[in-house]
Amino acid sequence: MLTIATSNVTCTNYQVIVKGMDRAFPEMTEGRREGIAGVLLKYLRISVHLINEPVCRLNIHNDTDWLAINLGPYSEYTTYSDLKDFNISGVAVLDSLSPNQKAELVLDPSTGALENETLVKKVFISLLESPREEQLNEFFVTFVEVTKQENITIITNTAVRDTMLNLTLMALAPKFDVFEPKDFQLWFQVNLVVLLASFNPGRLVVIPLNITCESYNAIFTGLDQSLQSLPPHLSQGVESSLEALMKTFQRCSRPPALIVCKETLVNEKQLCAGFNSTQLKQQMSFGNSSESLCNFNVSEYACSSVSFLNSSLNVVSSNSHISLIRIVFVDVTHVDVTVV
Repeated sequence: MLTIATSNVTCTNYQVIVKGMDRAFPEMTEGRREGIAGVLLKYLRISVHLINEPVCRLNIHNDTDWLAINLGPYSEYTTYSDLKDFNISGVAVLDSLSPNQKAELVLDPSTGALENETLVKKVFISLLESPREEQLNEFFVTFVEVTKQENITIITNTAVRDTMLNLTLMALAPKFDVFEPKDFQLWFQVNLVVLLASFNPGRLVVIPLNITCESYNAIFTGLDQSLQSLPPHLSQGVESSLEALMKTFQRCSRPPALIVCKETLVNEKQLCAGFNSTQLKQQMSFGNSSESLCNFNVSEYACSSVSFLNSSLNVVSSNSHISLIRIVFVDVTHVDVTVV
C-alpha cells in the first residue's frame, strides 16, 4: 500500500506521507518498521536527483533535519551504508543513529573513528546515556559481526581501545552481580575480544568476588583465548590478569588448557608408500593379544584400509597399564589413539 502511495509523488507530498507515518510508528512491530524503511529508501534512491532541489529542502538546514523529514524514526531501520549513499555525515547525526549504525560508523575506515579517541568516546557516551539500556548490547552485536567480516582481531590504537574497554566495563559493572556464566561468556569470549589487549589486573576490581566458578571459568577462558591472537608486546596485561584471577579465585579450579591442533594436508599415497600392513592384518585375523597388537605403530594402523578395521577397534589387555586401545578413524590418513 505504501509503495503505491509513494510512487510518482512529488518530494513535498512524499515528506507529508513520512510525517503521517511518524504518528503510526509507536504502534508498529519491528518487522513492519523495517518494511516501511525499505519502501522509503526505495523512493529516495529513485528520486535522488530531486530530493536535494531547493523546493525539497524547505526547513532542512542540516543532516539531522534531512533525516527527520525524509525518513523520520524509520532512519534507525536503515544501515549506516544507506545513509552514506545520501551523503549524510554519521558524525553530524550521531544522536539520531541506532546502536547498529553507530557500530558501523566506528568501524568505517572513512570516518577515522578507530584513530579518534574523542569521537569513539562520544559514540559510547551516547549509548550509555540512552534511556534504552539494551543499546550497548545492540551496538556489540553489529560490532562483533563487522569485526569478524573485516577480519579485525584487535583495535590497534591503544587510546581508542582503552576508552572502549573502560566505558564498556564501567557500564557492565553494576550488572555483574546478576550475570550468569553465559553472560560472562558472551562478553569476555565474544563481545570484548578485540579490546582485551587493554585488559590488566586493575580492571578485575569490577568483578564481584562471589561469582560462581562457572563464571570465573568463562572470564578466564576469554582472557586465555585472547593470547592466541595477541603479539607478545601486548600480552603482558592479559597474562598478569590471568595470574591475578587465579590468586583471587583459588576456590575454583583452573579451566583446562585450550589445545587447537593444526590441520595438515598430506598425500595419502606418499605417506603410506613405505608401510606394509600385511603383518598387522595377519595378527588381527588371528585375534592376537593386545600386547602383540601394540607392537605396531600408529602409521601402520592409519595406512590400513578402513573397511578392514571398520570404524573402531577395542582390544582388552591383561597388562595392568593398558586397559583399552581405541582407534578412531577421522579419515584414511589420520588416526586418533587414546590409551585409557
